[in-house]
Amino acid sequence: MFEQQIEAYVTLRKEYSQRVTSRMNRDDLKEYNEVLFSAHSCAIEGNSFSVNDTRELKEKGLGVIPQGKTLFEAFEKLDHFNA
Repeated sequence: MFEQQIEAYVTLRKEYSQRVTSRMNRDDLKEYNEVLFSAHSCAIEGNSFSVNDTRELKEKGLGVIPQGKTLFEAFEKLDHFNA
């Protein structure tokens, strides 16, 4: 019934592994997943930070808050990382 979808998923997962995760060491992959998880988890709650904004905040801290983003959103992200 879902054979085509399963096959498409397996193909996509292999391609993702080849292009993204196989090129990262364990620590880089962990940080990459933390940024993605935080960006999408906080977005569900209405946070407007993009994945790139989230990565930059994690790397540089409060010294760089993207234009149009609130301090509240930045602290929400930082709290999420600490949790």
